[in-house]
Amino acid sequence: MNQTCKHDEGKPRLELVPPAIIEAIGEVRTFGVAKYNDPNNWWQVEPERYKGALMRHLCEYLRDENSVDEESGLSHLKHIACNVAFLLEMEKGRSKDDLTLNQLIQALNQVGLEMQVLPKEVAAE
Repeated sequence: MNQTCKHDEGKPRLELVPPAIIEAIGEVRTFGVAKYNDPNNWWQVEPERYKGALMRHLCEYLRDENSVDEESGLSHLKHIACNVAFLLEMEKGRSKDDLTLNQLIQALNQVGLEMQVLPKEVAAE
């Protein structure tokens, strides 16, 4: 499809986000999911605990910019980014009870309603 007009005024320009922060959050989340075996367990934690973790990682980073978290082996900056991401998501007002698309599909499949995510080009037809 060749479009000469794209109505994206007022939308965030996500292509301007440095990939390093996305990768950093992904690394910390990968570690966390392996540790807790649940990609959504972070919703069960009070925001104050993320604020505390954010401050601890920030203090460690300020003491030594090259230091890493002892448990994960990842940079404290990466943990800071992930804690900020969690707090931003919580601040957005999304409930921890909201289902992700994949969770919804899994729930529907469990009750016998077979669903799958269609590729964008198929869904647009």
